[in-house]
Amino acid sequence: MPFCGIIGYGSASPCACSTWHCCSYWQELPPPISPVATDKCTSTLAHDFLNKLYGKSTYKGLSAEQVVYGWLARPDVWKAEPMIRVKDKQLQRELGVRSEYVSLNQLFNGESYKLNSILEEGKQPTKAMRELDEKVGLILMLTEGQLIKPLPQGMPPLSDTRIEAEICYNQIPFCKLLFMTCLTLGFLAFFYMLYRTGRSSQPQGRDWGWTVFTVCLWAVFLFHLCGYLLHWYVAQRIPLGNGYETMQFMALTLLILTLLLRRRIRIVLPFGFLLAGFALLVAWLGQRNPQITPLMPVLSSPLLIYAVPLHAKSLPVLQQPKWFNLYLTLAFLTVLMTYFGVNYFLGGMHSYA
Repeated sequence: MPFCGIIGYGSASPCACSTWHCCSYWQELPPPISPVATDKCTSTLAHDFLNKLYGKSTYKGLSAEQVVYGWLARPDVWKAEPMIRVKDKQLQRELGVRSEYVSLNQLFNGESYKLNSILEEGKQPTKAMRELDEKVGLILMLTEGQLIKPLPQGMPPLSDTRIEAEICYNQIPFCKLLFMTCLTLGFLAFFYMLYRTGRSSQPQGRDWGWTVFTVCLWAVFLFHLCGYLLHWYVAQRIPLGNGYETMQFMALTLLILTLLLRRRIRIVLPFGFLLAGFALLVAWLGQRNPQITPLMPVLSSPLLIYAVPLHAKSLPVLQQPKWFNLYLTLAFLTVLMTYFGVNYFLGGMHSYA
């Protein structure tokens, strides 16, 4: 099947400016812009778009909103900007480029899409090819008005408070700050606990070191809670819709359990920091390659043809307690595989992270 880039370049009316450096902030431009084909808010979509293409939240000093508006206003100029990241060295050689960052123009020979040319040589599509093709597809969706578009006339705009909250949430790197802080405090608390254990023969007094770690735990928890509630307010739903949000919720739950159990079991405090830190690290890694376009619905999968008759035949067997208990165990393990395996180890069309 040909890659999406073969449909060609998108187009948009150029703005009055001659260079992309004059683009102003998205939220200051009429008419209001709304994302389509996704439930993300506008500023969040812009940050995800730039992170997906470039691997960073800014480009040459420009914000994510400025970059997206630049693509909308002057796609002819931005096609020459080397902002599409190609990490795979083999794919770089096949494309005939020498840099990790390429422009959209470098992926085409006239009207010929280089990825399609590589496939026509009999080579199998690799993960790097699919990732690059997805980036090209996002650019084409943006420039052709399939990713975002102006709000219809008469539709009430978002409140200023929600817009400011969204901008604030995207400007503060909650996840990065939290995972670095949690892991650092976790290792420090662990080594401090070992140090105190070796000096247990000395007179007991108030453990000021442990008090400091407890205060830090409260500070981390409150900061994470503020970020999570801000995300909730901006998204207008409970943040449990993907792997990134679920890892954040897991970290918040771990911090709450650590606060509740830290006095009973001393080792809970360092390991609470560490587990929350690793959960936030996974969330941060997932945030660097966000899912923007809609995924294939599971109910559209051809496997559904086999699932329905197998389900009907399995009902008489599950009436026996032994088989029913075995089924529950396997079902639970399947859920774990579905979440962790599909999202983080075997990512594909049905991944949810």
